[in-house]
Amino acid sequence: MKAPTSLVVGLALLLALPTAAVADTTFGGDPSLSANATTADGLSGGNGAPLGCSFGAPYPQIGPPTTRPPDNQTCTWFWQSPSAGDIVPFGNAGGSGTITSVTLPAMPNPGPMQVVVFTGTTVLPQGAAPGQTDFACCKVKAISASFTVPANQLATVPLSLSVAGQPAPATAGDTSNADIVGISMLGPDGTSMPLHFTGDTNDSDLLYYPARSVTDAFYEQYGNTTEYQVLARYTLSTGGGTTPTPLPVGAPSPAAVSPTKGLKLTAKRLTLAAKGGALALGTATNPPTASTTQTLTGVLSSKKHAKAVVLGRGTTKVKSGKRATLTVTLSKAARAALAKHRTLTVKETIVAKGPNGSRGTTTKTLKLSQAKAKKTKKK
Repeated sequence: MKAPTSLVVGLALLLALPTAAVADTTFGGDPSLSANATTADGLSGGNGAPLGCSFGAPYPQIGPPTTRPPDNQTCTWFWQSPSAGDIVPFGNAGGSGTITSVTLPAMPNPGPMQVVVFTGTTVLPQGAAPGQTDFACCKVKAISASFTVPANQLATVPLSLSVAGQPAPATAGDTSNADIVGISMLGPDGTSMPLHFTGDTNDSDLLYYPARSVTDAFYEQYGNTTEYQVLARYTLSTGGGTTPTPLPVGAPSPAAVSPTKGLKLTAKRLTLAAKGGALALGTATNPPTASTTQTLTGVLSSKKHAKAVVLGRGTTKVKSGKRATLTVTLSKAARAALAKHRTLTVKETIVAKGPNGSRGTTTKTLKLSQAKAKKTKKK
């Protein structure tokens, strides 16, 4: 069984590194990115097209988040790109060591997971062109105990998993085994997956349905897709160096910052200019606020039991690294009532959206008044 071309290229690049790992190091994905997929309903908590774990054969080509595999179950993923990924980086000379920890991204609803060590085999065929190899994948070598990380936090989980890599094949007929690590998602439908959609077809993923739960000395069938990064960062200990300080459980992540944190709103009273219907509510800064929808509601009638109605609406987009003013445009009825009563009690509701699709809502009750028109001096 052959892996996708991009995975084979990535493996060849890693095996061609000039030196082996000689001290503790980290490798894998970037857990500071947003985890935007669940085992059931997909990206951004359901705002994108579904992507889930699927059990069945043939294994689906999922690709970008546009299709949903049937019969959501558990699954195991690992990731590879031309310059990084989940193949243990022993380099051209090979080596051995221990995976001592994995750092996972902030996820809103993490379920139980396991780290799985696979072994893949690279073969240099007879008569192969320079750089040409075949790659057979994968045997299940080892599986960690099940664990669950806290919600909405970067978390580092201690591990003790032995891994190894053989020297890269040099002559025709040579073979070389290399270990790869992946994450098994064991939670029910709706639990978070540590995946980030990159849209880059150079990102290759191998998928196993259901999640691998036992070791297996035989090569197992897998599915594959592209355009996702698995956000798991592993620490490899080979001795003779200083272990990097792991990210502590509970460290804040950009993915965990509420988009409402970028809002700076008027505290108690709103004032409408003497002329015009546009009303400024405050400002928003990106990050963490990429866009907002703002609404004012209130009662226009003095009659008892009068219902609240929408007085004004507005939307704002905030460019990355910029600040923007949040405004609403008052309705004609709202402007008339304000001119009559001079002050209205209003409820301000702002729905903020972050760059990664996360949402937050803030509400407050304010006094809205009409600015007095400036008197013009008589000549």
